[in-house]
Amino acid sequence: MRRFQLKENINMKFQKIKMLALGLLLAGAIQNSFAFRVVGYFPSWQGNVSDIQFGKVTHVNYAFLLPNSNGSLQTIDNASKLQSLVTSAHNAGVKVSISVGGWNNGDDSAFVSLAGNSSYRTAFVNNIVNFITQYNLDGVDIDWEYPSSSSESSNYTTLMGQLASAMHSRGKLLTAAVIAYGSTGDYISTTVFGDVDWLNIMDYDNTDGVGQSTYASAITAVNYWVGRGLSKSKAELGVPFYSDPSDYAFWDLLQRGASPNSDTWGSEGYNGIPTIQNKTKYAVTNGIGGMMIWELSEDATGANSLLSAMYSTIQQYSGGGGNFSGIYKIQNEASGLVLNNQGSLTNGSAITQWTSTTTSSNLDWQFIPTSGGYYQINNCKSGKDAVVQSASMSQGAGIIQWDFGSSGDDQWLPQSNSDGSYTFVNLHSGLVLEDPASSTNKTTQMDQWGANSGANQKWKLLKQ
Repeated sequence: MRRFQLKENINMKFQKIKMLALGLLLAGAIQNSFAFRVVGYFPSWQGNVSDIQFGKVTHVNYAFLLPNSNGSLQTIDNASKLQSLVTSAHNAGVKVSISVGGWNNGDDSAFVSLAGNSSYRTAFVNNIVNFITQYNLDGVDIDWEYPSSSSESSNYTTLMGQLASAMHSRGKLLTAAVIAYGSTGDYISTTVFGDVDWLNIMDYDNTDGVGQSTYASAITAVNYWVGRGLSKSKAELGVPFYSDPSDYAFWDLLQRGASPNSDTWGSEGYNGIPTIQNKTKYAVTNGIGGMMIWELSEDATGANSLLSAMYSTIQQYSGGGGNFSGIYKIQNEASGLVLNNQGSLTNGSAITQWTSTTTSSNLDWQFIPTSGGYYQINNCKSGKDAVVQSASMSQGAGIIQWDFGSSGDDQWLPQSNSDGSYTFVNLHSGLVLEDPASSTNKTTQMDQWGANSGANQKWKLLKQ
């Protein structure tokens, strides 16, 4: 991706890979339970895992793992950080891939060598499999910048085909970072489109004059790849969270005096909140697979967060945070039963399930919007909300009813699935509402768990 890596020399420019994501209505491809992906790159050399807004991304790519010319792998930087990332992300239902390569000061010789030698190529694939197993990862993102000849193109295609077999047979993701359009992009064979789960399109650092990754550039980038035959659902539109030419992080730009709602500051070009929103709206409303971000640690916080702007736009235009007016029964796909407050008017009563054909206000719920696409799931009998017991962050914590509070444990994000159902993500914990073990027992208390795409985590809204 391209942002000069600060591996040992902090004065080197970061390697800029830059890619996207947020899927809220999240995630897609072969492994996530949501329709729209948000992919955020996260570097080994800066940023804290605890600062990542996991509720607003579907995938995180840890950057970078570097290959050697014989197919072996260099030691990963900050292994403990990667381990912490995997634990935190998985607890929030977010996938983590390892990004291999990067700009690396323009040196792609290791890829050229290993891809062109069958023994080295096989060793590389096997080493990637072992690395993914070791760190409990969900896939690999290949960031070879860039195949630039016919022979390299052919070897790249062979490498990606071999990786696809190894990854997909194990239920893992294979993605790749690619240039926005033209030039070396032409050396990515259309054969690769069938091998990858998606392509992370690096639309940044390509604007003449003062500017950075304009809206027009984003449209050109998507049209280039889709025009070559890439399915829209496999296109991730990449956006920068930094400026060009000085590579100031967005948060740093704002501290220097730049406006969060502009795209230029002096000689610096960047993407402010309106541009991020417009690009996201374009992706959502045109059936693009998702957004990609380079990179998460460069975002601002609070009201100026670009990721939050992306997230709210996805909610607005995808239907996941839309207006759920009226009264509903909320039916679990696995059990066929619906949420039930058991007729209780008391705080702390367990939320269980009951037969959907029963007529009772115990089973009737309304959605009360709060902010950012979240809702209270409010029972019509008691006037109380479905809440995570004791505001727990733990998987398996029960769901009870309680008066509306302020901790976020009673706010839920409806994320639409391809079959018309919804997955509900808790604002406080980042975990999802489920029928534990797909129980068909009417007395079973509902709980929260990490997202796994199971039918017991999918809910149909039956309007009354």
